[in-house]
Parts: sequence; C-alpha cells; structure tokens
Amino acid sequence: MSILFYEFWGTLFFSYGVLTGLNGNFAYSPFMAGTFSSVWIPMCLFMMICYAGRFTGGQFNPAVTFAHMLKRKNRLPPIQGLLYFAAEFLGAIVGSGIGIMIVT
Repeated sequence: MSILFYEFWGTLFFSYGVLTGLNGNFAYSPFMAGTFSSVWIPMCLFMMICYAGRFTGGQFNPAVTFAHMLKRKNRLPPIQGLLYFAAEFLGAIVGSGIGIMIVT
C-alpha cells in the first residue's frame, strides 16, 4: 500500500479516537469519563503506530511531520512532507466526520 494511505488511515483513526474519547457518553460517571479518555486516546495512537509505523515513521500529526522536515539529520524531504500534510489533513477531516456522526 501507499505510504500516504497509511498516513491518511493513521490520522483518521487517531482523530476518531480523540473525538470519541473526549465525548463522555461512553462512560457512566465523570471519573470514568476522564479515565476512559486517558486510556482510549493513547491506545488509538499506539495501535496505529504498531500497524503503520514501520512504513511511515508513525507520525500521524502535521506538527510531528513539520518537526521531521526541520531536523538536521535524516530530514524528511519537503515534497514528501507536503504530501504527508495533505494525507494527514484529509484523514483528520474524515475521522472527525465519522466521530461526529457516531457521537451525535
């Protein structure tokens, strides 16, 4: 599969996890809502890094991609970074849309 697909899919799942984790409707008490989100959000990111990290580096965040473009050693090429940005933004939009449809 394409590296851009992995970035898209990873960011989609991560943004979906953030929206559903912060919702609070899945938990029965205010204590569990905080506990649920503090476990669910990193678990979503962990699963996607395990799934696609070996192909893309497990960035799934435009800020991390930008930092990889700025570092001195093993720099991410600018064209590849911009393609990653596009895939990550599209993944975040689609993941947010799915999360909003499920939450509401």
